[in-house]
Formats: sequence, C-alpha cells, structure tokens
Amino acid sequence: MKYNHTNLLWTALIISITGAKTFAQDTRFTQAFSTPLKLNPAIIGGNDEMKFMLGNRKQWGNIGKGFNSVNATAIYPLYLESGKEKLNLGLNFLSDRAGAFKTTDISLSIGYGLRITDNSYLNCALQGGYAQQTLFATNLSFDE
Repeated sequence: MKYNHTNLLWTALIISITGAKTFAQDTRFTQAFSTPLKLNPAIIGGNDEMKFMLGNRKQWGNIGKGFNSVNATAIYPLYLESGKEKLNLGLNFLSDRAGAFKTTDISLSIGYGLRITDNSYLNCALQGGYAQQTLFATNLSFDE
C-alpha cells in the first residue's frame, strides 16, 4: 500500500502558515473556573445549556496598580439531529492590566462532543483569536 504524502505536506503547510506565533496561558487567575475557555477550550463540551459568565478581579492594589482583569465568556451548545452529537460555540473576551502592561484578548472556540455512553463523552475543540499586548512606558518610574 502506497502512502500519500500530499495530505501530510498540505497539513504541515497550513499549520506553519496559520501557527506562526502561539501563546500559552499567561494571565494570572485566582479563580480559573470563571474563564473556562482560557483554562481549556474543550471544556465547552461538558456544557448542556447556554451560559454567560462575567468576571472582574482586582488584586494586589497596594503594590503599584496591581492586577486588574475583566472577562466575559459565552458558551452555546447546538445539538445535532441524532441527539448523541453536539456542536459547541464559545466566545471569550479578556482585558488584563498588570502594572504598565495591558493584554486584550478576544477568542472564538468551536468544539465537538460525542456521547459514547450515558456517562462518557468525547470532546475536542479548536480555539483561535486575537491578542494585543501593550506597554505603557509613561507609567514607568526609575530610581536615579
């Protein structure tokens, strides 16, 4: 049996073009459950109903400006005809300010869930988005 390398080459090309720069989770959450799509995008598969979550966190305010985070998450499940399959849509907005640094992140998640048995599910998801990091240099002070 001859192996077709064309599919592998196309996959590698698409990944290299679209994944030029990736980021890991960098925001400092004390309550990670309030932003489930940042914790793990596939977590939207465990959701059976529409859900909206809002969060605001201010931490370490006595040290400079501390951390200030605002986030909003929406999760919407779409059940397919068979009842065993589910398509999940998620939208996440995050604004995180840590001293002179500010991060703004908007991401969209799409997931697929398959019920294997009554108590077992298989979930997978993809997440993509836009992130901007800003440094406010005018807010910095140096000892001279």
